[in-house]
Amino acid sequence: MSNVFGPAFFSELEAAGLVGRSFSWFPDGLVMYGDDLTGAERETLDAVVAAHDPDKPAPPVVPRQVPASQGGIALIHFGLMDAVMAVVNAAETPATHKWAWDRATTWERDSPSFNYFADRAGISEQQKDDLFVFAGAVVP
Repeated sequence: MSNVFGPAFFSELEAAGLVGRSFSWFPDGLVMYGDDLTGAERETLDAVVAAHDPDKPAPPVVPRQVPASQGGIALIHFGLMDAVMAVVNAAETPATHKWAWDRATTWERDSPSFNYFADRAGISEQQKDDLFVFAGAVVP
Protein backbone atom coordinates (compact mmCIF):
# COMPACT_ATOMS: atom_id res chain seq x y z
CA MET A 1 0.00 0.00 0.00
CA SER A 2 1.56 3.26 -1.00
CA ASN A 3 -0.07 6.11 0.79
CA VAL A 4 1.04 9.05 2.89
CA PHE A 5 -0.71 9.44 6.21
CA GLY A 6 -2.10 12.84 7.13
CA PRO A 7 -3.39 14.37 10.35
CA ALA A 8 -6.83 12.72 10.17
CA PHE A 9 -5.49 9.16 9.94
CA PHE A 10 -5.59 8.44 13.68
CA SER A 11 -9.21 9.60 14.01
CA GLU A 12 -10.12 7.41 11.01
CA LEU A 13 -8.50 4.42 12.71
CA GLU A 14 -10.38 5.27 15.89
CA ALA A 15 -13.71 5.46 14.03
CA ALA A 16 -13.00 2.02 12.51
CA GLY A 17 -12.36 0.53 15.96
CA LEU A 18 -8.72 -0.21 15.22
CA VAL A 19 -6.97 1.89 17.87
CA GLY A 20 -5.20 -0.40 20.31
CA ARG A 21 -4.91 -3.26 17.83
CA SER A 22 -1.46 -4.46 16.80
CA PHE A 23 -0.21 -2.91 13.59
CA SER A 24 2.23 -0.19 12.65
CA TRP A 25 2.24 2.41 9.94
CA PHE A 26 5.07 4.44 8.54
CA PRO A 27 5.17 7.85 6.81
CA ASP A 28 5.96 6.27 3.44
CA GLY A 29 2.67 4.34 3.47
CA LEU A 30 3.93 0.97 4.66
CA VAL A 31 1.55 -0.84 7.01
CA MET A 32 2.71 -3.83 9.01
CA TYR A 33 0.13 -6.14 10.57
CA GLY A 34 0.59 -7.60 14.04
CA ASP A 35 0.31 -11.36 14.36
CA ASP A 36 -2.94 -11.13 16.33
CA LEU A 37 -4.77 -8.87 13.85
CA THR A 38 -7.73 -10.84 12.49
CA GLY A 39 -8.53 -11.14 8.80
CA ALA A 40 -11.54 -8.86 9.24
CA GLU A 41 -9.41 -6.26 11.03
CA ARG A 42 -6.83 -6.43 8.24
CA GLU A 43 -9.57 -5.82 5.68
CA THR A 44 -10.90 -2.91 7.71
CA LEU A 45 -7.41 -1.45 8.05
CA ASP A 46 -6.80 -1.84 4.30
CA ALA A 47 -10.09 -0.04 3.61
CA VAL A 48 -9.20 2.82 5.97
CA VAL A 49 -5.80 3.20 4.32
CA ALA A 50 -7.30 3.08 0.81
CA ALA A 51 -9.93 5.72 1.65
CA HIS A 52 -7.56 7.98 3.57
CA ASP A 53 -7.04 11.51 2.24
CA PRO A 54 -3.67 12.75 3.53
CA ASP A 55 -4.75 16.36 3.01
CA LYS A 56 -7.82 16.04 5.22
CA PRO A 57 -7.32 17.96 8.47
CA ALA A 58 -7.68 16.27 11.82
CA PRO A 59 -11.11 16.74 13.39
CA PRO A 60 -11.32 19.43 16.06
CA VAL A 61 -10.70 18.38 19.63
CA VAL A 62 -13.85 18.78 21.72
CA PRO A 63 -12.99 20.53 24.98
CA ARG A 64 -14.29 18.68 28.05
CA GLN A 65 -14.87 21.99 29.84
CA VAL A 66 -15.55 25.59 28.79
CA PRO A 67 -16.27 28.79 30.71
CA ALA A 68 -20.03 29.23 31.16
CA SER A 69 -19.92 32.69 29.57
CA GLN A 70 -18.40 31.24 26.40
CA GLY A 71 -20.91 28.39 26.41
CA GLY A 72 -23.74 30.92 26.56
CA ILE A 73 -22.26 32.82 23.63
CA ALA A 74 -22.13 29.52 21.69
CA LEU A 75 -25.80 28.85 22.45
CA ILE A 76 -26.68 32.32 21.16
CA HIS A 77 -24.50 31.86 18.06
CA PHE A 78 -26.22 28.58 17.15
CA GLY A 79 -29.71 29.94 17.92
CA LEU A 80 -30.26 27.51 20.81
CA MET A 81 -30.42 29.85 23.81
CA ASP A 82 -34.21 30.24 23.75
CA ALA A 83 -34.75 26.47 23.71
CA VAL A 84 -32.36 25.97 26.63
CA MET A 85 -33.88 28.83 28.63
CA ALA A 86 -37.33 27.28 28.14
CA VAL A 87 -36.01 24.12 29.81
CA VAL A 88 -34.24 26.09 32.57
CA ASN A 89 -37.47 27.94 33.37
CA ALA A 90 -39.78 24.92 33.09
CA ALA A 91 -41.60 24.03 36.30
CA GLU A 92 -40.58 20.37 36.04
CA THR A 93 -36.84 21.11 35.83
CA PRO A 94 -35.19 19.75 39.00
CA ALA A 95 -33.99 22.39 41.42
CA THR A 96 -30.48 20.92 41.42
CA HIS A 97 -30.15 21.53 37.68
CA LYS A 98 -31.54 25.08 37.99
CA TRP A 99 -29.04 25.72 40.78
CA ALA A 100 -26.19 24.45 38.61
CA TRP A 101 -27.30 26.59 35.66
CA ASP A 102 -27.53 29.73 37.79
CA ARG A 103 -24.18 29.29 39.51
CA ALA A 104 -21.88 27.37 37.20
CA THR A 105 -18.75 29.20 36.10
CA THR A 106 -17.74 26.33 33.81
CA TRP A 107 -19.66 23.81 31.74
CA GLU A 108 -18.51 20.21 31.70
CA ARG A 109 -19.32 18.25 28.52
CA ASP A 110 -20.28 15.18 30.58
CA SER A 111 -22.12 17.08 33.31
CA PRO A 112 -25.57 15.69 34.17
CA SER A 113 -26.96 19.23 34.37
CA PHE A 114 -25.55 20.33 31.02
CA ASN A 115 -26.87 17.20 29.35
CA TYR A 116 -30.26 17.51 31.07
CA PHE A 117 -30.76 20.97 29.55
CA ALA A 118 -29.29 20.09 26.16
CA ASP A 119 -31.25 16.84 25.79
CA ARG A 120 -34.56 18.45 26.70
CA ALA A 121 -33.84 21.37 24.38
CA GLY A 122 -33.40 18.88 21.51
CA ILE A 123 -29.66 19.40 21.10
CA SER A 124 -27.98 16.38 19.49
CA GLU A 125 -24.66 14.86 20.58
CA GLN A 126 -22.98 16.37 17.49
CA GLN A 127 -24.47 19.79 18.29
CA LYS A 128 -23.19 19.50 21.88
CA ASP A 129 -19.70 18.82 20.55
CA ASP A 130 -20.01 21.71 18.09
CA LEU A 131 -21.10 23.99 20.94
CA PHE A 132 -18.05 23.08 23.00
CA VAL A 133 -15.66 23.46 20.06
CA PHE A 134 -17.11 26.88 19.24
CA ALA A 135 -17.21 27.93 22.92
CA GLY A 136 -13.60 26.91 23.36
CA ALA A 137 -12.59 29.32 20.61
CA VAL A 138 -14.71 32.28 21.78
CA VAL A 139 -12.93 35.32 23.10
CA PRO A 140 -15.54 37.22 25.13
